[in-house]
Amino acid sequence: MTSKVATAISPAEAECPNSSSLPANSFDLIQTAYLFKTTVSDTGGLTGISRKQADFAYAALTNGNINQPYLFFDNKGEQHSAVASGLIKTLGSKLIGGDWKPAWGPGVYEFPISLFETDNTAFVVYSASQDTYILAIAGTNATAGLDWLVEDFQVGPEFLVKWPMPVDHKPVTVPLKQIVKTDPMISKGTADGVFYLLNRLVPSQYAPNKDLSLQEFLAQLKQSEAGSTKLIVTGHSLGGALAPTLANWAQDMLSASNPEWAGHVFALPTAGPTPGNAAYASLWDAKFPQCSVPVNAGNSNFSLSTGSGRTNDFR
Repeated sequence: MTSKVATAISPAEAECPNSSSLPANSFDLIQTAYLFKTTVSDTGGLTGISRKQADFAYAALTNGNINQPYLFFDNKGEQHSAVASGLIKTLGSKLIGGDWKPAWGPGVYEFPISLFETDNTAFVVYSASQDTYILAIAGTNATAGLDWLVEDFQVGPEFLVKWPMPVDHKPVTVPLKQIVKTDPMISKGTADGVFYLLNRLVPSQYAPNKDLSLQEFLAQLKQSEAGSTKLIVTGHSLGGALAPTLANWAQDMLSASNPEWAGHVFALPTAGPTPGNAAYASLWDAKFPQCSVPVNAGNSNFSLSTGSGRTNDFR
């Protein structure tokens, strides 16, 4: 693969990831994030307790489970099996930097009455050579009815939550008569999803930092002495709404504890529903400008922090 460097159009305070020379036959940063984003949704369509599904997600991310298939039953009582080859095992050397490792999770959340279907899945990986964390968030589980009802369909004027949202308790909607259009607000479905991701994920028994919630893990992230550490939050579909919203929270939280984190949190959402109102979209756009990174020739997607609360794709 040959490489090209897209013209950066973000302001100086946003330090875009920059791997100016891409090794031959390797994935660029955008492609690497896409692969992690795809892998995090591998639990879709499976059933089982959260820890067991998180173990499968860990296998899908790392070394696979070809010799020990994941067995599960569908809603008709029929048994099925699922195998994964393991992303890092099979393609790890070709991912940009070639040194990505799990840093947290995977973790899985199931609604208490969800019939053992996954509603949210996420994990964090880290590359020392890129000094970059990637937080990948799964999209809607097509077979999980409650996932659709709670996180996808709780939208509209009667389902708005003020931003910044609380993360220490479940979000509460603003009564219709108290809504001020100029106040940034996000949908109740998106707020619930972010809350569950930060507080309710059950990690794999093999996961690093499994004694920490995702919120606790992100809160203890350190910025390097060089000030080059970055966090990219990515997701597709439902994850395309949750990723930029969680990135917004993470940017505020991390930069409040260490100003060196300002401009070092990015989002890579695709095909996501609009997470908030116009005031929220304007706030997000101002905080997360478009940021171009080096990509392989033929890759038309070269931007991070795009597809905010206003759009569903790259600008």
